[in-house]
Amino acid sequence: MAKEAVKRFDTQDLLEELKIYVQVGHHVNVLNFLGIVTENMVHGEFFVITEYCRFGNLKDFLLKHRHAYREEGDDEIAENIGVRLRPQRYTFGKIDLLYWSYQIAWGLQYLASRDFVYGNLSTRHVLLGEGNIVKLSGFGSPCRLQLFNKLTPQSILSLERIAPECLQSDGTFTSSSDVWSYGVLLWELFSLGCDPCWGLIPHGRFADSFECVSTLPTPKYANDEVYQIMRHCWKQEPQERPSFVELCSRLNCLIPRSMLKVCLYSMC
Repeated sequence: MAKEAVKRFDTQDLLEELKIYVQVGHHVNVLNFLGIVTENMVHGEFFVITEYCRFGNLKDFLLKHRHAYREEGDDEIAENIGVRLRPQRYTFGKIDLLYWSYQIAWGLQYLASRDFVYGNLSTRHVLLGEGNIVKLSGFGSPCRLQLFNKLTPQSILSLERIAPECLQSDGTFTSSSDVWSYGVLLWELFSLGCDPCWGLIPHGRFADSFECVSTLPTPKYANDEVYQIMRHCWKQEPQERPSFVELCSRLNCLIPRSMLKVCLYSMC
């Protein structure tokens, strides 16, 4: 997939995005940088080339294909998870939601290991590609990935995604605040794209965001184990939240044994 800069301010944005891609490096669950075309850079035009994810972002996918969701037994999910999404047949189920959740946590764990904080995590910033692989993207958005201490609450569009300590201090974001946002993303996933706290947080009322998130009910397609993971992500004290390593471990235990080898093979 190529992105073209056609205006000078677009060029600057793409250059910033390019720097981030170079710093992040390669990971299966992060949208990977493939190259750059600078032939017309003297005119303020160039291409940043990244991987192409044919199914688009998870938010739109879930909303468009929610009618294709179905509950499955362990026997039914024994088919290769990497070929479950086919043109004209987008059947998916709880195993896919768990698989995507695991991959997103793994990608975020990688970013945390490289001292990056994502900031504005949502299903809109997660792309779904071939083999049922999901990738974190959105590095060039106004809420782009940054090094620790570089984000401000004003750059985040959805208050419920901001951990309470980020609103009560100098706006420093950390891996622990990403865990809070990840819990909100899980709620989005297991409600098949619904918006948490939609219309419930008055403009500028930061304090209401914590109350709204902490009282979110179990989403329709989540079991109690998944909901408890969300609740742990929403602990008010950052040190009480699980790390992404812990989240990967807990989600790994929820994926049926028959699928584990297939999942790991698909992500290699």
